[in-house]
Amino acid sequence: MNKLNCDNEPPKFVFQNRQDSLRSSEAFKDLARRDAEELMAEELEKLLATAPDKIKE
Repeated sequence: MNKLNCDNEPPKFVFQNRQDSLRSSEAFKDLARRDAEELMAEELEKLLATAPDKIKE
């Protein structure tokens, strides 16, 4: 008969120690920073593309 393994094993997504948690939060911050930089670059490109039109007005 199949039984679930419930012998006090923590789920794999639980951090084993504080260092793992810190590493994960730093990785998350890096990803968020890259996403923000990409969005800002896209917005800047849009602004620069329309800037000559706005200057003429």
